[in-house]
Amino acid sequence: RTGLVPVGYADGYFRSLSNQSTLRVRGCDVPICGRVSMDQIIIDLTDVPDAAVGDEVEILSPDATAPHSVENLARLAGTIPYEVTCRLGRRGRRILVD
Repeated sequence: RTGLVPVGYADGYFRSLSNQSTLRVRGCDVPICGRVSMDQIIIDLTDVPDAAVGDEVEILSPDATAPHSVENLARLAGTIPYEVTCRLGRRGRRILVD
């Protein structure tokens, strides 16, 4: 099973994270399948059989130890965490985490 997430490099998600990173769906880390395109990412939902259309997908984790934290994504992309956050576009919903 795969899922389509409407986020891509036009939103600031690094294309270099293709086939490398994970996102979180229903509390499970799921891998990206294939290339990050301009406005979508395909994810592998094999381990989340109850995933459904409309589920929330966590792109960036506030937990610095999570595989999809800003720190880990920066390491995978070969850059610094500040660049990961600066590249985020205006289309994504933002939630303040204290």
